[in-house]
This record gives sequence, C-alpha cells and structure tokens, in this order.
Amino acid sequence: MKHLYWLSQISPSEQSFVGEKVFILSQLLQHGYPILPGYVIGTPILKEFLENFNDAQSLIANLPNSSLHLNVDNYLVLQSVAQKSRQIILETPFPEQWQAEIFAAATQLNAQTLIVRPSLVVSHHYQRMTTGLWRSHSCRCQPNTLTKTIKKVWADLFGAKSLFYWQKLGIDLEKLNLAVLVQPLYNAKASGIVELKSDRLFISATLGLGHSLLRGEIQPDFYEIDRKTLNIINRQLGIKTLAYRLQNISQAEEDNCLEVELTTEAEQEQFAVDDNTLTRLIQSIEDLAQKRRHINYLEWTLPQNSIDKFYFTQLNYFSTASWQSTDQPLLTGIAAASGIVKATVEVNLDSMLSSEQIKPGSIVVLKQLAPHQISLLQHIGGIITEQGGITSHGAILARELGIPAIVGVNNATQLLQTGDKILLNGNTGKIYRLSPEEKIMSSWEQKEEEARTRVDSLGWLQSDRSLMNPYPIATQLMVNLSQTNLVDSAAYLPIDGVGLIRAELMLADLISSNNFLAQVSSSNLLGEIINRLSQFVTSFTPRPIFYRSLDYCFGAKKTEINPIVGKRGTYNYLSDSSLFKLELSALAQLYSEGYTNCHLILPFVRSIAEVTYCRRLIDEVGLTRQPNFQLWMMAEIPSVMFLIEEYVQAGIQGIAIGTNDLTQLLLGIDREQADFAASGLTANHPAVLKAIAQIIKAAQQAGIPCSICGQAPVQYPQLIDQLVRWGITTISVEPEAVIPTYKAIARAEHRLCLEVARQSLGNVNVNRFPGNQTTIKH
Repeated sequence: MKHLYWLSQISPSEQSFVGEKVFILSQLLQHGYPILPGYVIGTPILKEFLENFNDAQSLIANLPNSSLHLNVDNYLVLQSVAQKSRQIILETPFPEQWQAEIFAAATQLNAQTLIVRPSLVVSHHYQRMTTGLWRSHSCRCQPNTLTKTIKKVWADLFGAKSLFYWQKLGIDLEKLNLAVLVQPLYNAKASGIVELKSDRLFISATLGLGHSLLRGEIQPDFYEIDRKTLNIINRQLGIKTLAYRLQNISQAEEDNCLEVELTTEAEQEQFAVDDNTLTRLIQSIEDLAQKRRHINYLEWTLPQNSIDKFYFTQLNYFSTASWQSTDQPLLTGIAAASGIVKATVEVNLDSMLSSEQIKPGSIVVLKQLAPHQISLLQHIGGIITEQGGITSHGAILARELGIPAIVGVNNATQLLQTGDKILLNGNTGKIYRLSPEEKIMSSWEQKEEEARTRVDSLGWLQSDRSLMNPYPIATQLMVNLSQTNLVDSAAYLPIDGVGLIRAELMLADLISSNNFLAQVSSSNLLGEIINRLSQFVTSFTPRPIFYRSLDYCFGAKKTEINPIVGKRGTYNYLSDSSLFKLELSALAQLYSEGYTNCHLILPFVRSIAEVTYCRRLIDEVGLTRQPNFQLWMMAEIPSVMFLIEEYVQAGIQGIAIGTNDLTQLLLGIDREQADFAASGLTANHPAVLKAIAQIIKAAQQAGIPCSICGQAPVQYPQLIDQLVRWGITTISVEPEAVIPTYKAIARAEHRLCLEVARQSLGNVNVNRFPGNQTTIKH
C-alpha cells in the first residue's frame, strides 16, 4: 500500500509523511535500540480520506478554512463543530482496499491487541508543544475494529481542544498533517516514564501497563538518578492500588481491550521493578540518550514475557539552542509560578519604577512584591524577587496572573542589572544568563506559550469530554481567582465555582492609587466594586462564588507594625468600617439585581466580637434576609479551631481554611521568608496537619461545610488523600492547579472506595467500576 511505512525501514526522505517523533523512533530502531516494531499510515491517507466526502459532508473538507472564522472562545459553538466533525469522520466508510492492506500489515505484528497512536506532522518549533494534545487508542486486531480506531485518531484532530489550540496560534488546519502509528500492545510486568535533565534522570514506575500512570489513577514509584554516576539519589514508594492488563481476547469488547486489577497489599509494599532491573533500565536510558541527546521524555515498558528486555514506546525532545545557552544556572531560587521566558531585565530597587517606566515583556527583579504593586505586573514577562516563599503574596499574584516567577533569589538585585538578557525557568527555579547577541523570546513563542497555558487549563474540555467521564468526584473543586481578565477562561474549567476572591487583589490597582481612601464615600468606587464582582457572578452563575472582604491595613508602616499580625482582617473593621460597608452595599446591590450566587467570607477573624459586629452590619444592608446568602469566615488564626461552635452560634455558616497564614502563625514563621521551608516548617508540618484535621472535624460536628483554599494542597498533593479522608467539603486552588488537583481528588476518592470495597466485600469480583469501562477483578 502506498504511504504505509514500516518503522524498521523509514528513510529521511519520508519523514514529512510520518512525523518527526516517529522518524526518530524509526532511526533508533534501525540502530538496534529497543523500540517496539510497528508501521505508520502516512499523512496523505488522511488527506485522501477527507477529499472523498460528498457535498452533504463538506463541513470537514471546508473546516481548515472555515475554522479561521470560528469563535473558539465560545465553547458551545466550538463543541458543536467538533462533535459534528467527529461524527462525520466516524460514520464515513473506510475504503475496502485500504482496510484489507492495513489489516494485512497488522497481522505481521503477531499481536492480538494493538495500540494506535497519533503522529502530528508540523513545523519543528511547534513539536515540543504537542505532547498531550491527542491520546492513543487500543483495539483488538480485527479489520473493522482497527479501521474504526484509526478514524478515532483522525477525528481527534478536529476535536474542540485541537481547534482551540491551533486557532489561538494562528495556524490553519490545512497546514497540519496527521500520521498514525500502529504497534503491538503486550501485557507488561511494569511500565513508566522518564524525564531526562542535564544532570538527572527522573523515573516513574508502576505495575502492569502504563495506563494507570498516564491517566493519573495511581501514585507511581519514583526514582531520582545522578546521570554522572548513575547512582540513585532518591527513591519513593508509590501508592499503586491498581494495574491495567489486557483482557482475555475471547472476553474483550471490540473497543475495550483493557481491564484493571486491584493490586495486593504485598505488591503495593514493593517497588514495581527490583534493583537489578532498575539498573538495566537506567543503562538502557543512558545508552539511548547518548544517541539522541535532545530527548527529554521517554515512555518505557517491561513486557510480561520478558526477563529484562525493555522497550521504549514514546519520546519527546527539545532543541537546546531554543532554550538556554548554558547548563549552568546563574541564580537559583524557589519556583513560584510555572512558565519559561526569555527577556531583558528591569531591576526595580525599592519599588522606584512605575508600570509606565517598565518595558513590556521584561523580567522585573525586585526585593519583594507586595499586593499594592500589582500595577507593575500587567504587561511584564516574568518576576524575580529576593524575598518571599511559595505562599508569599508575590507568588500568589504571579500564579493567578500566569506570569513565570522565581522568589527567594539571594542578592538578585545586585547580581542582575537592567538590560541583562536572561532565561527565567519558573518550572525549576533556575535563571540562566543569555549571550548579548542571543534573541529573546520571539513573538510566536510568546503567543505559543499563552495558548498552551490556556489549553493545559482547558485540556479536559474535549468534544466528548471523554477524559472527564472516568473521573467523577464527590469533593467540590473550586478556583481561587481575583483578576477579572481571567474570569472567562476560568469559567470553562471543571470546577464547582470560585472558592476565594481576595478583595485586596481584585482591587489592588485601585488600592495602590494615592486617592483610594478619599474615594470611599464616592459612588465611583462602589460602582467599580459592583462592576468587578458582577463579572464573576454572571460568568459563573449558577455556581457559587465566595468573596473575601478586604484583608488590608491602610497606612501601616513597616517600622511601626508587623504586617503578619498587624491591624488587619475584621479587627480593622472595628475602628473603621467604611470600606467594609461599601463592600456590603455592593453585595446587596448584586442581590437586588437577581445575582444570588455571591457569598461573603470574613478575613483573619480573631474573636467572636468581630463576627458579631460584622453580622450586625450585614443585617443592616439586608443580606441576611436573602435566603441564598451565606456568611463564612477564614480559619487562619489557630484560636479558630477551638471556637468553631461559638462562631456558628454567632452566625457563621461555613469555614474556609487558609493554610498560608495558619501555617506561619502555628509555626512562628514568616511566609515572605523562604529560609524556614528548608527546615521543614511548612504546611506539611505535623502540627499544621493536625490543626487542619481538627478544624474539619469541628465543622462536621457543627453541621457546616469546610473548604481549604491555601497553597498546601497544591504544594503537597499527598495532603489531598488526607483531606478527602477527613471529610473536606471543598478544595479551592489557583487556575493552573485545577487539572492536577481534579485528578488527585479522583485518585484519593478512588483509593478510599477501593479500601471500603475490600473491607465490605473481601475476595469477590466487582464488575464494572463506576465511570470506568473496564473490568475490576481481585
């Protein structure tokens, strides 16, 4: 068959028909490296398939052009187009001759089950951004089933996520080509992934096929290896509660070849691979990496019928020239907000520069970033601060605005100078100096990073939402959000609402103005609060949003007051309630206009008297007469855990745990200083965990909901397991953490269900685990 290529025979001239990653796999296989055999259905086959549509099915044929006019920000329209496109492809008959030849090739693989993988053919500089955009499909080796699966892979090219991504980058679909790689799928003893860094290997491993790891259903074993010595620096035993394997072919369904098996306690207590096997795997990885030095990601499998023969099935790579000039970082700090940016430096000593003086796209270096400096962040490319930790105000601001940031960089304002060209890696906390002649990030790279960030956040919003179906969660997941320009994109995330709007961040640009306090009595300020809040309530209706009133101490001087425990929170309202009353008037106005999904959280509550006072003011504006209105309070001060029953009697209807302040007050540390974390004084400290558990339990006993909205669940994902067990009602995180948190909650609830099932059912078969089209056996 023309345009059908065997991995063992692909030549350089055929790379444009199979894709660059598949071509690299082919070259490795031809050089004797352990790559699974297979064949590729080249890109011209898809083009010919699309050209055969009749007039009634012209949507797909015209889509590459018509998509230029598609409003991809309107998800309902986007989803409709994607669903119709998918339906047309799946229902169009496959030419009989193609089917016969493709199946004949499949029989030569001598496997009853196949895995069908997409291979995108696109310009090189976009290749590194395509990982995770499309998924692989497994199927039985039968003619109709195989061709149906190939059409599924093709249909993914026209899915909602794909259309959104490429349109945001300004790339026509007609310039994209998709090949399909077909390989055998065998049962595995163990599988995993490898991330290759310049000096480290990071290996994740699980039992059975790698689906449980890639789907985020288990916590894999983890190894960190020094690439110079090949010694294991660190290893951690995972939580491998289940493993995938192939179904018996006589029992397997047409398009479902997998079953999931509960692992035994003995299997969970052991690593997926023993030391000898791990040593051979490490050596195989290094041998391969020496051949292709730019590979930075591998997927591997150890077949069930093999003693020590590993196979590599997938890879990713990068071009070092496009990332950094040297492997040695100039400076290192704490990775506070993800992302990578190349730009020139603007050193802002003592916050003397205004936003107008800073060049757009530059990396701002300053000693500390305070909330009132938000105006500096509107058009910059990155942030570096000398002070601050992962939960500092600057880090929170950067994550919410999607700006790559590194905090806690010692002497950054002295070692960096305005005009320096650097690379800031917000994923690793490392800063690299670029040569003077090296170009900073080009316009297409900036555009690509922005689109990719949004696609990562919207990654589960595929046309059929197939990734969400296996992961229904009972714990509510919400988002921490305070910037109105992010509301529209966040509204499409798989969340139950907004768990925390920080008033001081929502109004930060106003607070930083010189005449803010003078405007308190003006209608302009009231109108501004109403306008900003209305953007949240309208975009998320009927989902709830929780507005935390101002937690800000106006006029305080650092030399006079400790900002950690200064005159902040509701205590500040006792001496001057004018701003709080303005906020209450804004909420009351929204309710009068029919927006009843907005609730209030009181910040940094120290005493029952403060709640009583605030409740009286709330009564005066009529909010307590609104049946849907809820009054919550933050649990940030340790004393709260002992007085929840009294707070409920005073009118509190819900508790929101703020781990950032709770941690520093329990442990006597400053969240703006990074040094404490190195000593284990973090939200993962036993004292903090006990306090969180006690607050949740007290809330349950009082019959009120309890949420957690600090950085702890994101910084320490293992905490989510405990939160679910303790009975947390809601977990609220920043937008970039929604997807991993969703998966972590699903894993935690899944494990809890399995444990309950074991205890109640013992050694019995559990047919059809809810939400997962696989069979569970024990």
